[in-house]
Amino acid sequence: MTKLAPTLAMLALLPAAALAQQPTPRPAPPRPAPAAPANPPAQATAAPEALLAEERPWAVSCAAAQAGQRDCHMTATVVLRQNNERLARVILRRQPETRSLTMIFQLPHGAWLPGGVQWQVDEGEGQRLPFNTSDAEGLYAGIAVTDDVLGTLRRGTTLRLAVVAAAQRQVLNIPVALGRMNEAFGEFVAQERAR
Repeated sequence: MTKLAPTLAMLALLPAAALAQQPTPRPAPPRPAPAAPANPPAQATAAPEALLAEERPWAVSCAAAQAGQRDCHMTATVVLRQNNERLARVILRRQPETRSLTMIFQLPHGAWLPGGVQWQVDEGEGQRLPFNTSDAEGLYAGIAVTDDVLGTLRRGTTLRLAVVAAAQRQVLNIPVALGRMNEAFGEFVAQERAR
């Protein structure tokens, strides 16, 4: 487990911590607590924007050409402003065999695995994806990028990612700006064709 798991847990707790600092009326006598359900529903929690920063969204980079093709990818990274740790990364790249586009979501350890990741563009319909692999850098889920999906991304303003923090079962919403995506995609295509 990486050091980001405690950070994910801390972000999920922020709203509760903020409420705890407000003056409260005198507590009532304790009552027996009702039994908690085995899988409590997740509550939505937006990560405060002051904590998030995007590190040059939609940067393009390419590896040296192999077999006449360049391996290029576009990346948007969301980092935590307070400690400069990566919270999420979105990678757009081509599959080497088919040359079709794929979008990969990289999220930190500490997310509830059965919950996967939900993604949506602006107010469009959200789609949930299972995590399909992991490594020391985090958890990964991916989708094939059809022409429709690419068009939606290029017309959109914000890609919204949501994961459930495992410890608190609270949903953490992570916004990724799409404002520079058109420019970056043009650069991506040009770099792929360059020799």
